[in-house]
Amino acid sequence: MNSDNVQTAAEITADQEHQLAERIHRFWFGSDLYGAFPVEKVRFWHVDPSDSNSLNEQSDQLAYIEEHFLFLVKSACNGGLNEWQEEPRSCLTLILVLDQFAKRLLHSKELEKQSKAAALQYCRYGITQNLDKELTPVERSFFYGPLLYADKISLRTVGLQMLQNLLDDVSFKDNPFHHHRNHLMVSLYHAVAHKARAEKRFLSAIA
Repeated sequence: MNSDNVQTAAEITADQEHQLAERIHRFWFGSDLYGAFPVEKVRFWHVDPSDSNSLNEQSDQLAYIEEHFLFLVKSACNGGLNEWQEEPRSCLTLILVLDQFAKRLLHSKELEKQSKAAALQYCRYGITQNLDKELTPVERSFFYGPLLYADKISLRTVGLQMLQNLLDDVSFKDNPFHHHRNHLMVSLYHAVAHKARAEKRFLSAIA
């Protein structure tokens, strides 16, 4: 790791925070949200963090996240990026840091639990403020991620309904985001499968 590129949360200015938020967004979604999505990025999105073989295939991207953004994950877990929740794009980025980056980088059960709870908090706050409505469909599918994979099955049901409504909207060919449909279908498939597994575990536990 190149220590020259590593900062601590205490060293970041407000302008640098904005630049970092945009940098994370660009890394995750690419430079053109209105165009086609890179195949390798789509594969990375849907890698199971518990599958070591799949993760090894994405080692370069994981190494990049760890080198440049790990300190942000830890800062966000402690509320250090709380102001990011006030704008649609930076709120989404905050959710990505706590939801997507954290589950790939953190090796502490306590921190993982903390990051998951924080991501859900920011997700629900953003929805109450209608921040999600100002994002593109593929962005919104990640905005709803903490709901889709929440511990409570009732919250997952809410997330699935929101994702299904989004998919219904883009299914019309005259929708400018019709090309997001395939990604939303994959996201919905993974979320439904995850919910089904959770319900099966719950039923087995009370049987």
